[in-house]
Amino acid sequence: MKRLLTATLLATLLTATAAAVAARTPARQEPPPPPAPLPPAAGQARQLPSAQGRLVGSTYTNDFFGFTISLNPTWAAIDYATRRQINEAGRAALQEGIPQRTKEMMDATTARVDNLFSVSKYDVNKPGPEFNALLMCLAERIPTAVVKTEKDYVTIALRTINQTAAKAELTAPLRTEMLGGVAFTVADMKLTVGPRMLAQRYYVRLSKGYALALVYSYVDEEDLQAVKEMVKTIRFK
Repeated sequence: MKRLLTATLLATLLTATAAAVAARTPARQEPPPPPAPLPPAAGQARQLPSAQGRLVGSTYTNDFFGFTISLNPTWAAIDYATRRQINEAGRAALQEGIPQRTKEMMDATTARVDNLFSVSKYDVNKPGPEFNALLMCLAERIPTAVVKTEKDYVTIALRTINQTAAKAELTAPLRTEMLGGVAFTVADMKLTVGPRMLAQRYYVRLSKGYALALVYSYVDEEDLQAVKEMVKTIRFK
């Protein structure tokens, strides 16, 4: 059952895997449909954390988790319709050659993730470089009786990812860092999907029955530094 318990890192991987494709091939311009509400988990309030978040200018605020973060104004916010297209492309890449049961597990688990915001270095709707650096903030409802620490969460997530067509491995020991006066567990990973390889860094915090994750995907030190500058602006009430 543990392999079904976490979806945030898997959903993040889906998006990151497709980022290179999305950077080369602009997403189709379609009128964005209204976001479909995710089915609530047992005991989950019907109002999702994303419904209590807003992006005004370059500042994102989320009242549910009680934080604000200043985003780089030169980066592009990714709307709901485009995020869905990117996720579908990533899911297709990860599901190639895996058993049907695993595909069904992936579809079920990714539906439990609430994407609070996503921004990319380049507009994903325009042709760009081969890889497009990406910062996402995600929230996943977790079973607190099983996932008691951030380390539990990361460990289960790695196991889940490695059941797909991708391979993920930690490139450094897990560590704790303070962001806005709050402790986060930090995980650095190397992801390999077919011929593509990229780096990701995860900041994970368990809060209010959710795993709150700030995640960025990058390939060089310049992009890593750019996202670090954004992440360090986070402030909690």
